[in-house]
Amino acid sequence: DPVCQESIYKKTVQDISDVGFCTIKNLYEIHGEETDALTTLDADGIMLHRHPFIADRPGMDHTDTPGVAYVIREHKPCISEVFYNNLGNPAISISEPVFYKNEFTGVARWMMQLDTVYKRFLQPIKAGEKGSSWILDDRGIIVAHDDSEALCKNFLALKRQKSPDHDWSALELSLIH
Repeated sequence: DPVCQESIYKKTVQDISDVGFCTIKNLYEIHGEETDALTTLDADGIMLHRHPFIADRPGMDHTDTPGVAYVIREHKPCISEVFYNNLGNPAISISEPVFYKNEFTGVARWMMQLDTVYKRFLQPIKAGEKGSSWILDDRGIIVAHDDSEALCKNFLALKRQKSPDHDWSALELSLIH
């Protein structure tokens, strides 16, 4: 959104007074059920805007927040590894570089809890009477599964624990590639 790009470039908080609406707030209202927070950060990782708003967050340094340092350094999108949010719930974030007139100016970040990922993408899948589906990250860690106890654990390690005598080498190879 050009208004959002310009507000990040100018390091101003986008609000209703600028254009009659707030793009970040509108996006949150559309996707609020599947979103914990939407934030904008400047090119140094300093939070400019957050929705829903929390008073002590704007102005905070978020360079150590999962995925943010990568986007600042590489100017490429990043889906973070699993982390625990301020409420202690496992979550991921999707961070996108923001450019204004071809200049990197900041980051737009979307954060959601892992149970939201499960409800949105896996719960609708029917895998037989007893089957289940899962989403793994690049390291083989379970990001979404119908068993919340399995979240944030290594998929292959759980399989080996459940069936230690089984040859898991083929699955191991598929997870590596």
